[in-house]
Amino acid sequence: MNKINFYPNRGTTTDEQKIYKSLAHAWPIRPAVDFKPSWHTNLNKTYNHTPESPPQPTAKACPGIFDHMKAGYIIPMWSDMCFRFHDDGRSESNRGWDSLLPDIISNTISKPVEMHDYQQVKGVPFLEDGCPNLIKLNTPWYVNVPKGVSLFYTTPFYHINNDFTVVPGIIDADMEHLPNKEVNCFIKLNKPGITIKLLQGQPLMQIIPFVRADYEFKNNIPIEFEGEQELDIVNIRYRTKIEDFAQDPIKKLQNNRIPKIHNV
Repeated sequence: MNKINFYPNRGTTTDEQKIYKSLAHAWPIRPAVDFKPSWHTNLNKTYNHTPESPPQPTAKACPGIFDHMKAGYIIPMWSDMCFRFHDDGRSESNRGWDSLLPDIISNTISKPVEMHDYQQVKGVPFLEDGCPNLIKLNTPWYVNVPKGVSLFYTTPFYHINNDFTVVPGIIDADMEHLPNKEVNCFIKLNKPGITIKLLQGQPLMQIIPFVRADYEFKNNIPIEFEGEQELDIVNIRYRTKIEDFAQDPIKKLQNNRIPKIHNV
């Protein structure tokens, strides 16, 4: 049987290790099946679209939601933490976040949270509508897994609101390299100008282990198209593309001709 072990041993000093261990004991990692969102518990199995319509199944009948909620393990938030994303709209340098942490953490742990600058992932689409600087939460945990096992870190989608997003990633935690053993959580703040509070005990991050394997890929589509098939592809691509040329007819002309030396 594959075993995954989490160890609450973070910290570089005796005081840090003591605090981290106490936090982990207060809010231990548990199987995701132990976390039941109230909305799902309170949801009826069926609903009526109209009073006259027959009963229809709700999300309780969806195997995809059911299995996702119960997959892997959940790291609960080990302390209350508050963050505020500020954006004055003038420049990237004035866009960032402020934090408020309990004194016992900020006075004892040297780096309970860290910042990853926008320049590290400049241009990435998911930062367009949120705080450009990511927050790195250093959890109390290390992890150890069998050879060939990786961990998918992701947001517990059916538990959290839209105030923040856990940035997903995959770690080869079987590598004998300390950063691969650290369990860290990266979050993006989504709403400027409001205080976003992470509450102790709330599901923060979902960890789903999987055994790495190579697959032979085949999509059963021809590599090349000729004649009528090629025209079919051109036709379907053209007819499924949305272009807004209503305000600029010149762009429409430019879109369907090859540039020539006599262009003016």
